[in-house]
Amino acid sequence: MINLEIKKKLIEDLKNLPFDSQKKVQEFAHALLITQSRGKSGKEMVRFSGKLNHEDAGELKKIIENGCEKVDINEW
Repeated sequence: MINLEIKKKLIEDLKNLPFDSQKKVQEFAHALLITQSRGKSGKEMVRFSGKLNHEDAGELKKIIENGCEKVDINEW
């Protein structure tokens, strides 16, 4: 359920933004919605604890560091 005060303030703020910024807000809100519906709780994931051996865990860590930790400061 949407909080009416938040909705009112959000609409007022959006009215004062240029179109490209409004689009970014909409995309961000949509991204939040998507991530909420895909997440799993820690309790659900604990059964996978200890499943990776040291070598596989190191390879996965390297892949994440090389591909996921890049920041594009011009993105927003």
